[in-house]
Amino acid sequence: MQGPERLVDVAGVELSLDDSEWIYLSDGGHFENLGLYEMVRRRCRRIVVSDAGCDPDCSFEDLGNAVRKIYIDFGVSIDFDKLEIKARQNPAVPGIRFAIGTIKYPGSTRLGWLLYLKPTYQATERADIRSYASGSPKFPHESTTDQWFSESQLESYRALGASIVEFMCSSGAQVKPGVRPGSMTLDALLTVATSLLESEMAKLEETSCCHCKADSGGQPSATT
Repeated sequence: MQGPERLVDVAGVELSLDDSEWIYLSDGGHFENLGLYEMVRRRCRRIVVSDAGCDPDCSFEDLGNAVRKIYIDFGVSIDFDKLEIKARQNPAVPGIRFAIGTIKYPGSTRLGWLLYLKPTYQATERADIRSYASGSPKFPHESTTDQWFSESQLESYRALGASIVEFMCSSGAQVKPGVRPGSMTLDALLTVATSLLESEMAKLEETSCCHCKADSGGQPSATT
């Protein structure tokens, strides 16, 4: 069966099963946009999520919605020790690109983990990404109501995502052009991401401390 008849059949719930030849796949934004809910429902303990929703203010709407629904429906808590991903600054500044959360399932002492990535622009990316970003102040959080991405727009998002993952998997060293990264287990990915996150947080704290000293003229504040 082909054509409109097949479309109508596929839309039927009874035909969208695990062993069906065709399935009905829709955008999950009407309920939960990250796919995290279904991963937790299956009690997965190693989860990697890339949040590519439009969120220029870094309000974490999709993440918050998922964490909330998961706790209400399953009693599963997802806690982040630090969630320091910031909205794009103009001019752009270095910052954190990802976060690591702990998943606690009821009735189990075995913890799971969530590696959460979010697109950020820091003006340290390669030339083609920087070129596009300079003319698009909202990048990488332009409205998704515009479904007609140009070639340069689509490639800039793809390249940014690739650079973020390569940065993380290479422990911040970046992957050289033409070099194919080696395979990595999820446990190895967590180890690398945890170490890199600690290093990046330490750099930000050191930078913040230097700024505070500069603002105070390098003099310690008076205490009583």
